[in-house]
Amino acid sequence: MRAVDAVIFDCEGVVLDTEDLWDRGYEELFRRRGMEFDRARLKHVIGGMSLYDIAGMLVPMYGWPESQREIESEILEIMKVIFERDLKFIDGFMEFYEEQVVGKGRKSAVATAMYDQLMEIADRKTGIRRLFKGHVYTIAEVGNKGKPDPAIFNYAAEKIGADKERSVGFEDSPHGIEALNRAGIFSIGIATTYGRDKLKAAKAVFGSYDEVNLSEL
Repeated sequence: MRAVDAVIFDCEGVVLDTEDLWDRGYEELFRRRGMEFDRARLKHVIGGMSLYDIAGMLVPMYGWPESQREIESEILEIMKVIFERDLKFIDGFMEFYEEQVVGKGRKSAVATAMYDQLMEIADRKTGIRRLFKGHVYTIAEVGNKGKPDPAIFNYAAEKIGADKERSVGFEDSPHGIEALNRAGIFSIGIATTYGRDKLKAAKAVFGSYDEVNLSEL
């Protein structure tokens, strides 16, 4: 591809180390109902989806009596507690960002399905908005259209004035990679959450940030 001058990151599992936190959150949701969270069955399906869409899938799948909104709210409350306690950056992200994004003068943004309430906690604990100079965008800004809809990536690219032909996007989920591909942005899969086999739709796949050189794509 042409020289990279803009980088758009998903947030969870890409910038912030949240995927194990979400596993724990869903385990708690299912435990309250006397059930076990079937990670192997569900994880690759729900990755990148909005909580509302996830709740809308789980309620009929398991015959839960609660409404979609009630399950959405319950998951959110569980995750707020976990985020407050255990949130941190993905290993290797800060070094990569400082050296290959900021250090090379590349534009950058975050494009995420994270709910605003969770983003407020994330920002308070990590300073992510300051790190990205305010260019942190959530699906609340695009009518809550979750991935694989490309709306959030299109929006982020527009806000930072990115040329899509010279942009790359980092994702850790199949839905996120599909969204990048639909947006026309060179997709990079980071295997922090799923195995490489689940990310094969990406234009490039890496196991960690240590393997990535944006000048050699």
